[in-house]
Amino acid sequence: MKKYFYILLIVMLPASSVLAQNKVKIAERMTLYIQKNLGLSKAEARSFRPIFFHYLRDIAQTHRQFKTDRLVLQQKIIELRLDYRKQFSTIINAVRANQVFQYEDRFRKEVIRIIQENRRNDGIPMRKNQFREIP
Repeated sequence: MKKYFYILLIVMLPASSVLAQNKVKIAERMTLYIQKNLGLSKAEARSFRPIFFHYLRDIAQTHRQFKTDRLVLQQKIIELRLDYRKQFSTIINAVRANQVFQYEDRFRKEVIRIIQENRRNDGIPMRKNQFREIP
């Protein structure tokens, strides 16, 4: 029995590591996507990046904490967005600070579309550059 447990453990550890790496890659791509669409300068991007990663961490934590109560979850996300909008506004103007969340939503929808398309293709990955340009 122990033997099977260890085999299962050895097989599962790399899988969890791959999932964590994928989350980091997606967060990186989302950040780059938003920076590009907002037209951030290098200085703005340098200041924006750590705040945006804190925002993503807080969003994930909020989802875990309030996943059973949808209304409270939505309220907490709105509160987080209002708080982070203020922080983004110190780096970029208010209009672009609001657009951060629009581009975040667009990126998430695009990731979902890609995942669904991959599932329809029997798990065969799409082309290497699978993110289409979003207006």
